[in-house]
Amino acid sequence: MTTDQRARARGVDVDRPLRGRAHVIGDDVPSEMVASLAARTGAGGLLITGRGFPHGLAHDGVVEPLIRAGVAAVISESMSGGFFRASVKLGLPAFALPGVAGVVADGDEVEVFLREARVRSLRTGAQCSGTPMPRRIAIVLRAGGARAFVAGRYGPPTR
Repeated sequence: MTTDQRARARGVDVDRPLRGRAHVIGDDVPSEMVASLAARTGAGGLLITGRGFPHGLAHDGVVEPLIRAGVAAVISESMSGGFFRASVKLGLPAFALPGVAGVVADGDEVEVFLREARVRSLRTGAQCSGTPMPRRIAIVLRAGGARAFVAGRYGPPTR
């Protein structure tokens, strides 16, 4: 199964909270380390990162290991625009949320409200909120990524 097929199959219900175990990492993580982070975060896990995620190249090849590992979402203190665009394109929820590293500890059970850009630690009850998700991004994630959105709207590609 290709990454595109996997993304299409797992369209995200952005209106329903996600729950999972947080894997928290620091700032300026090199893009070359994303595949190992994905494996450690695991299926249904939430990757919480520091500032500047990922440091270096941020394209589809950086997002794909996260999707293959079943990571539910990536929430960062700050993230590159390239990583954000690739994530939305491939159907992986990702957003920047300043202050999240101070609210969530590694291993915490966490609840993520995607549309509201809000994260809550179920261990402490502490939460952090950001800028709500734009409607157009929610529509693309609900479809399972850009390719699935376009195919759903205009039909499958013809070659």
